[in-house]
Parts: sequence; C-alpha cells; structure tokens
Amino acid sequence: MAHKIDAGACISCGACAAECPVDAISQGDSSYVIDAAKCTDCGACKGVCPVECISKKKKFSPPPPPNEPPVLGGFFLSYRSPALRKLKWVPPATMM
Repeated sequence: MAHKIDAGACISCGACAAECPVDAISQGDSSYVIDAAKCTDCGACKGVCPVECISKKKKFSPPPPPNEPPVLGGFFLSYRSPALRKLKWVPPATMM
C-alpha cells in the first residue's frame, strides 16, 4: 500500500520529494504525486510534510452498514448480527 498526497492540502513545497529515497515523488499539475509502483512505503515523506497531507493509501474499505436494513420480499438483512448477514422474516403487515 503506497502513500497518497492530498492534492487539495498540498502546498507544493517539495520537502517530500527531497526526502524520498527511491524518487517516487514528482511534481504533478497542481501538487506533488506519489508513484505507487516505485513507493516502498517507508514513510519518510510523511514525516517531513509541513501540512501533513500525506497518508497511507487503503486498498479497500467496505461501506458502513446502513441505518435501516434493506427489505427484500418479506425478508430483510440484519447487520446487527455478529454473523455477516442473516435473513429474518418481516410479517407482511409491517412492510410498506
């Protein structure tokens, strides 16, 4: 997982590019960018950024469960259960 620079917060000072031991950081259109293929994930750039706009890039984070479980033809998915998903019966009178 490579690091990522927040383009909105980057002030293009170049401190991160000077610190990178593998030259994975270069000047982009509006801010510096990190080449994920070159990045060794050492974190040297994160320590020298004066505005703290460099963070660890996450591969995947699932969306949080909705407040109300979706109703599916008399059944709904329970997100409150410790199991991933369980089907529970919803009487037809309570639907819609």
